Amino acid sequence: MDRLLGMRVFARVAERGSFAHAARDLDLSPTQASAHVAELERRLGTKLLNRTTRKVSLTADGRAYFERCTRILRDIDDAEAEVSGAQGALRGTLRVDAPPLFARAVLIPALPRFLAAHPGLALDLRLRDQLSDLVGEGIDCAIRVAKLADSSLVARRLGPTRLVTVASPAYLARNPAPRSPDDLVRHNCVGFRLAHLGNAAPWLFRRAGERILVQPKGNLTCDTGEAHLAAALAGIGVIQTLSVVTVEHLARGEVVPVLEDWSSAGPPMSIVYAPGKPVPAKIRAFADFVASVCTVPEDR
Repeated sequence: MDRLLGMRVFARVAERGSFAHAARDLDLSPTQASAHVAELERRLGTKLLNRTTRKVSLTADGRAYFERCTRILRDIDDAEAEVSGAQGALRGTLRVDAPPLFARAVLIPALPRFLAAHPGLALDLRLRDQLSDLVGEGIDCAIRVAKLADSSLVARRLGPTRLVTVASPAYLARNPAPRSPDDLVRHNCVGFRLAHLGNAAPWLFRRAGERILVQPKGNLTCDTGEAHLAAALAGIGVIQTLSVVTVEHLARGEVVPVLEDWSSAGPPMSIVYAPGKPVPAKIRAFADFVASVCTVPEDR
């Protein structure tokens, strides 16, 4: 059997945890998918997958082979996409990791333009607030809204962000709006927990050379941006979040800005990807697209 197809089938089974799902993705029958993996195991002389009636999981050898296998398959796809891109058409699949709230509010509404410009390209969008292992998980690039730690990844800075402090009209009807950051001690502040910190991120305010750092205190802390914004919309308390994700809610009056005379600069926005020369054309095209839509509200 074709070695490359066997690798593709094995990688998809490992990703999906199911022969049936992998077979459907690759337009094969489950019997054919199983036969491809069995032939691959026979040729390698080792068991790659543990099979039960309920699930499929990687063996130790399978895990090591999967990491190398996905790298090889990605390089092949990138080589083909690079050649196609040189001829003006991008093809293949681009696997992108992005924060869910940012994707829903900013990225996805703009995607029709990108997908229409590249009809041969499929986007595999993986949404999560926690940082992922790009190389280990076979992700081509990721959008990060954070100060980046030192790593082997290449980062392209997309620009600054701005934070806005908001609450719902219902909450402010019960609690007079704060006039200064110091007033937040008398408010229910909904925190956003950062995985690398282990607790809620502090809120920073600046005005005319004055700098105030506030540690949010309240009866709710969230670990996803969507839950954090939902808490404000539900009237639970005050939040500080990216201004780009509140534009529609502010326009509809669902939340109201507070402490507007205090500046709150947000973390930088970047797109990161594994090093390699040349950078695949599909990543370059996507990075250009994201840069075009990731502007702070004043520039929108």
